[in-house]
Amino acid sequence: MWKLNNISPDKNIHILGKLKYFNPSSFLTLPIPDHSIDAIISSYAFYHLSDDKKSKSIKLLTTKLTPQDKIIITDTMYETNEVAEDILQDSLDKGATSLTHDLKTEFYTTHAVLRKAFADNGF
Repeated sequence: MWKLNNISPDKNIHILGKLKYFNPSSFLTLPIPDHSIDAIISSYAFYHLSDDKKSKSIKLLTTKLTPQDKIIITDTMYETNEVAEDILQDSLDKGATSLTHDLKTEFYTTHAVLRKAFADNGF
């Protein structure tokens, strides 16, 4: 049986997920005992962190996992910086102002940055 915890800085998000337990934390502050979690799943939230904060978060998350550790991140990221630039230019060319704003203001990363952050932490 799985025990699910909703961890979010947004106090209203647990209502959307109909979860009974809410932990007002973030990727950088996680008041959960070390080695007490079998899996961490992040769904479309990691892009709010700069690459430096992503690395710090992965380091913290790693301390919370049991030896059967799993971290699953579903998020928007690019294969390379060149691909990111091409997508941004395409959104500008098409006049997609909301998408362009999002692409310029969020912290979408590359596969290489996340691979390095996980490798640096033993994955």
